[in-house]
Amino acid sequence: FFTIDTSETIALQEPPPGSLVESIKEFTKIFVQKLAEEEYRSQIRITWSIGGLHFSQTQVVFSQFTTRENFIRNLGRITYLGKGTYTDCALKNMTPQITRNYAGSKDVLFS
Repeated sequence: FFTIDTSETIALQEPPPGSLVESIKEFTKIFVQKLAEEEYRSQIRITWSIGGLHFSQTQVVFSQFTTRENFIRNLGRITYLGKGTYTDCALKNMTPQITRNYAGSKDVLFS
């Protein structure tokens, strides 16, 4: 689950405003494309469900857990939010997002 800062703190570091948000989106897209589904030592099957939110003063879930293709499509819709950086609120929102669908499962969750 990705938690992406799209506040003024990030977006105004490089001109024009918001261009760094585009760079972060591109990095995230490339990262997600490299997540390979595979079998490890013929014992463990590694699969990926990917989701994310972006934040400033507000948090916007841009993608519930989904496939790589849907996540990348949803990632493209992120826009620069501006305003303050409320990282604590974003992390507080992120936690139930990643645990909601996987409570009681043996899945390993990453954010």
